[in-house]
Amino acid sequence: MYAEYKFVERIHERTGAVSPCLNKVSFGFGIVSCVGMCLVATFQETTVMPVHDFGALLFFLSGVIYTVIQSVISYRGHPYGCSKSICHFRVFFAGLAALAVIPTIICAILVGTSKLHWDTNDKDYTLHIVSVACEWITTFSFVFFFLTYIREFQQFTLKLTVNLIEYS
Repeated sequence: MYAEYKFVERIHERTGAVSPCLNKVSFGFGIVSCVGMCLVATFQETTVMPVHDFGALLFFLSGVIYTVIQSVISYRGHPYGCSKSICHFRVFFAGLAALAVIPTIICAILVGTSKLHWDTNDKDYTLHIVSVACEWITTFSFVFFFLTYIREFQQFTLKLTVNLIEYS
């Protein structure tokens, strides 16, 4: 996300095609999404469910908003960043994620409980399956969305400089 942020920043400097404010907002949602993913990974669903669920909500909602804003940025930055077909793919994956996240959240709220092993006869089994399937659709939409960055990332190099301050 940082690399894309810096890339879009450079496009703005050279062409003025993309609003720096929009780029910063997108980057902010990307960071919040990453924090949510860290919460999901750190707190197991079966042991600390409220923190895990809050992290999942942050990850999915912020991630969808990030992909939508990045899709807008792609169109505004065209032709400097990516091709029109890549812009269309980004909109498709952002839209798919946005459509899939809604039943993910609604069904997860309706199920309410979290357990590892479900039986087809369990109450709310269908809601659980819908929630999990849509969760995976959203997740893979994110993966495929990020794969569309490959061509852009081949257009630049990103360097990080670390300067140490001498202490006396």
